[in-house]
Amino acid sequence: MQSSGSFKDGKIVGRWKWFFKTGEPRGTGGFDDEEQKHGVWKRYHANGQLWDEGRFEHGKKKGTWKVYDKAGELLKTQTFK
Repeated sequence: MQSSGSFKDGKIVGRWKWFFKTGEPRGTGGFDDEEQKHGVWKRYHANGQLWDEGRFEHGKKKGTWKVYDKAGELLKTQTFK
């Protein structure tokens, strides 16, 4: 798996992208200054279809998260407080 993103003082920070060996996107997401997941995150199936999407706030899932099947059809929606 390949990735691209930034480090600050040896910590993972900011927006990151991960890729399958084929070069197709595997996921995108961000980190705060404490290396906690933060902001919008998306992961993809190997065929390029969106797998899930939602938001983290300092390492915890917040708001509406959606999960999709390999054909891109919505499977479920979850809400986190």
